[in-house]
Amino acid sequence: MKLRLALLLVLFAACAGPFVPPTIPSVDDAARNYNNDARWGRWQEAASAVEPDQRAAFLRLLDAKDHPFKFTDVDVVNSKPMSDDGTEVEILATVQFYQLPSVQERSVRQVQKWRYDVLEKQWFVAPDLSVLRDDVSSGGPARR
Repeated sequence: MKLRLALLLVLFAACAGPFVPPTIPSVDDAARNYNNDARWGRWQEAASAVEPDQRAAFLRLLDAKDHPFKFTDVDVVNSKPMSDDGTEVEILATVQFYQLPSVQERSVRQVQKWRYDVLEKQWFVAPDLSVLRDDVSSGGPARR
């Protein structure tokens, strides 16, 4: 009985093969797609990359019918890995925008925290929306 069990375990281990960790795609494509969608006002598409628990707030702020945001430019300034396994990256982006009915363009720096979900096989972003809220609601000068 013990011999059979040992043989069965050896066969199972041989069939399973070595463990190969999942390949994590670069965050660059996901960030480019998200920022382009935001740049062109494709809020639903951009929201699909936002962390699920933040999507409603993202859409409420940026796609408000009475005072929508219009982004005129989004540039990635830099990115840095935040985890050893490559599943977390922080991106700093410069966002230029105006919010109707005003046409005064503003510029802010936004931190975007990206997380790769291995099960979903997708990058998700948690953008710092406070830089947009604070800048607009304070009426203060544009931040750089």
